[in-house]
Amino acid sequence: MNFFTNRIGEQYFAQSVPRVAVDLGAGGGRDTRYLAGKNCRVNAVDPDPQMEGALAAEAGPRLRTITSTLRGAAFENDSIDLINAQRVLPFIHGEDLKADLRESFRILKPGGHLNASFFETGHSWNKQNNPKIHFDSEATVRSLLRDAGFEMGPDDCHVNNVRNHKSASGKIVENWKEIWVVATKPQASS
Repeated sequence: MNFFTNRIGEQYFAQSVPRVAVDLGAGGGRDTRYLAGKNCRVNAVDPDPQMEGALAAEAGPRLRTITSTLRGAAFENDSIDLINAQRVLPFIHGEDLKADLRESFRILKPGGHLNASFFETGHSWNKQNNPKIHFDSEATVRSLLRDAGFEMGPDDCHVNNVRNHKSASGKIVENWKEIWVVATKPQASS
């Protein structure tokens, strides 16, 4: 969430009416909890039922768990302020990725944001030929988002390279390269 708060600012969360957010690929709930603590009503979406158990104690009016994919969650048009998709999109491929980006665009309110990360082609895991993960260049990511309808400024995309990053499994990854993006659904034209 650091890239998002650096690009958009903490004032984004400082309003009397809570923002409505989706934490896509919520997993253990780290970002879900962060958003719930930042005046958001959070929909934690993950197809893995273990996510519900990880967040069961916090579920309530500010936090809802949905064991599904983004498209399966069936959100209404223009109903979400923010979609957080950290380290989940590299596991969604081809037409499914394009469909999820179009779905993100559909459910975001005009002016809403997609805060996402993609694995960059220089990531160490790219050498392992793992068919479950895809890797993209910054140009490809920008193109995918533009094709889905999003707008991005020149500073809304950043390639982050961390040497010897500790992955979620605890293994050290020599070159952890992620593309961090904040894409915006344009305001409705008048």
